[in-house]
Amino acid sequence: MIKNWWLRYRQTVKGKTFSRITGSVKELSYWQDILFFNFLFYCLPISFIAVIPGVFMSVKYGYTSIAVVDIISLVLLCMVTFIHQIPLRLRKLFIIVIFYLLAVFLITVLGYNGPGVFYLFAITILTALVFPRNYGYWTILANALILSSYAVIIWLNLFHFPANQEYTTGKWIAFSSNLIFLSTVLVALINRIFKSLQDTISNQVETEKELSLTTLKIKQSETSLRTIFESSIDGFILLDEEFKIKAFNNKAKQYVLLNITEVDFEPGQEIFDYVAQANQEDFQSAITKAYQGETVEYDRRYHPDAETIQWIRYTITPVYEDQIIKGACITGRDVTIRKLYLQNLEDQNKTFREISWMQSHAVRAPLARIMGLIELLKTSRDNDFEKTIDCILLSAHELDEIINKISLESNSIISKYPLPADIHNGKTP
Repeated sequence: MIKNWWLRYRQTVKGKTFSRITGSVKELSYWQDILFFNFLFYCLPISFIAVIPGVFMSVKYGYTSIAVVDIISLVLLCMVTFIHQIPLRLRKLFIIVIFYLLAVFLITVLGYNGPGVFYLFAITILTALVFPRNYGYWTILANALILSSYAVIIWLNLFHFPANQEYTTGKWIAFSSNLIFLSTVLVALINRIFKSLQDTISNQVETEKELSLTTLKIKQSETSLRTIFESSIDGFILLDEEFKIKAFNNKAKQYVLLNITEVDFEPGQEIFDYVAQANQEDFQSAITKAYQGETVEYDRRYHPDAETIQWIRYTITPVYEDQIIKGACITGRDVTIRKLYLQNLEDQNKTFREISWMQSHAVRAPLARIMGLIELLKTSRDNDFEKTIDCILLSAHELDEIINKISLESNSIISKYPLPADIHNGKTP
């Protein structure tokens, strides 16, 4: 039950106070406000340790005014804690004013031996903790003025209060100077700590800004590299020392799917899982050479469907880190157009050789006969003229047929082996 009450009390104070806390966690003022919240949270319940016995003893020994002031101070503390409409900075000022009034009253009634002097000391420490730097020195000045006023009262004996009987002016000044001394030292230390803390926070903020900027640049670079990586016409697969896939691009995945495999292509899998069984031995030999420092190239033919042939040229290169081989990079490029183009060139050369043979042999024979008949006409008699003309005409027809055949063969080459589109566009496949 006590735990539930404590949690409800904390939520009440937190809800009414945290809404007034502004600023960033990267500012010292934010943490000073958090510290003040914790002061309010603990001060009210713990204050009963002083209020209850104080009120009881005051009433018992006839100090009714002390009991009344203690109760009024407690009520004011409750108001500052629970009235959330009061701005946080005003709450701090109200707490300081309440403590000052209580301190002056207790010093006046009980003298230096009472708790009033402790409240003056507490005011200085609290101000140094929850207000901006150097505010604590103003409370030291205020405390010095208050204590000096009492010294004047003791010296002139202006009115009766306990310190007149217990202290001389010299003793009062001696006790008061010790309080001022301790307050000044502690405020200086607190300010020094807060200054170092503020410098640390500022340096951290600058470091975070630089880190954020660097991270942004790295992300932009990664995005650019990934865009280039994914838009490349080549497929890339990066392997680690254990032949496991570290990274790949979409084009590489397309090439891998040309192999018949039931394993999903993803990082962490061994590359051998995506190689057809018939090619395992050759691939094992090639990648072993790469892990020994060689660069290996080979072409692989695939049949995506019954009517399509696709050629991929693979290049396996070692990957070095600190001059030590840490993996390999497999690059795949579609060389189908190049392969078909070279095959077309071979077929064309074969056909041209056949045409060349026809030109050098088949055409040569009728042409030689025509030339011989022409020489014969120069020396022939009239009765052989018609016969010679018939032979020339026959040879001419043979030559015409051969030329037509060569023309048909040439047209057949043009229609059978058209140049690839990239060649027509002036590009090298």
